[in-house]
Amino acid sequence: MFKSAGEHAVFKYLASVEVDQRQRVISQADKLREIIGGSRLIQETQERVTRIVAKHSGLVLAWNVSGIQWVLAPDLGTLSSCLWEIRQALVNELHLPVTIAVVPFQGTFNATVKNLEDRIRKLKDAKAGADGSPSAPFFAQCQILPHQAANHWYPSVWRDPQRRRRALLSEEACQREQITRQTFADQFKGFAKFQTFSGGPPIGTLPLEFQDLVLSEADSYIAFVKADADGMGRLLMRLDWDALAKRLQTQPWQASLEFCTAVDQCLKGAVREAVDRVTASWDPGSRRRFPVAPMVLAGEDVWILCRRDLAFDLAVTMMDKYSELASKSNTLQTALEVTGLRGQEKLTLSCGVLFAKQGFPFEVQLDMAEELVHLAKERRRSLSAGDLQGCLDFHWLESSAREKVREMRSAALTYQDNGKLFRLYTRPWTAEETRRYLEAARNSSLCPDANSCSLSASSATGTNYQK
Repeated sequence: MFKSAGEHAVFKYLASVEVDQRQRVISQADKLREIIGGSRLIQETQERVTRIVAKHSGLVLAWNVSGIQWVLAPDLGTLSSCLWEIRQALVNELHLPVTIAVVPFQGTFNATVKNLEDRIRKLKDAKAGADGSPSAPFFAQCQILPHQAANHWYPSVWRDPQRRRRALLSEEACQREQITRQTFADQFKGFAKFQTFSGGPPIGTLPLEFQDLVLSEADSYIAFVKADADGMGRLLMRLDWDALAKRLQTQPWQASLEFCTAVDQCLKGAVREAVDRVTASWDPGSRRRFPVAPMVLAGEDVWILCRRDLAFDLAVTMMDKYSELASKSNTLQTALEVTGLRGQEKLTLSCGVLFAKQGFPFEVQLDMAEELVHLAKERRRSLSAGDLQGCLDFHWLESSAREKVREMRSAALTYQDNGKLFRLYTRPWTAEETRRYLEAARNSSLCPDANSCSLSASSATGTNYQK
């Protein structure tokens, strides 16, 4: 049964371990395998922290998603020992920058969480958890950490233009590459096409370069699908963990763990269903590599690179499945009831889809995809409470110049007549509109089935025609 605040005084401290600059960690590389490897490192924090906490008696996890963990402890000594092990694993082994905060358990669990979040925000500007290993080019052997080389020099690769940039590597980069090679296939092992391989997905079937996701030699476009959960921010702002625990008849920290686990399962379940659907016709024995590369599946955020002809089906299936799973989750629906949002808010997923040439800088693709997600969310906020659903926006990047989607549309896809402003596009679309437009595109004689999803749904969908 649920216990009141005075009865759960067994816990005296609440700590948070949070990976910093997750976007930079992932996007600092320029090769697909390295980008996916960086994402995998962050996901591995869940497994590492769970194992370390389990070794210390009396400690429990109250929140556990990729890159963020909360740990409850009965005494500072046990907690300090655990946090030091976590820091060693995340900073020294995985080379991830982290922020660690500890606050005393005061009052209710909900009040303690708010204090912890305030503490984390203050510590972000005074970092103390970053790796201090030397990495400057041609740096002398470190006198503090003599067992670690400052850099590694590989003169044999200098003549290869593709590998030349990797001729001089820091110790951190070398270790990260090694971990990436060991864990790369783990990103794909949950998909249906790889269930029959007892040893995990064969590396020869996986996309290692951006070029592996190109549909044909006619162009070099690939799709970047970025998705973000709708309604979650509003829900978390109002959610009282103690009140949720009372409704679920459990402890507050167990309620928070159930909540974050439910969100994580809905997200991963939706992605798995969508990827399995769009790759149903892919043959592992063919010469083509797997056409989808999942990068980030964390909390309420999704980044996926895929072949351009699969992007719309992938996004729509993911949106539909997430909404379905969230509506069936007792924990999430109870949270909506506790906050008074049941009937006013619905947990959905909105997507931004960017089509860009495979050589276009990844960090710029990420910024533009993020802008598309914001535009999709703006459309969702305009919907009535009875019609809440995820929305989708997309952009086909014709020019290699770095541009903002909103500015480009304002300059090229609008015109004024008699003092009135007319838009030559209808996006963003709701999930229902997207399904309807895609079906119309497939059925249109102007849009052959093989290429229906590679068009911006064509003029038959009521939008401007873009390749």
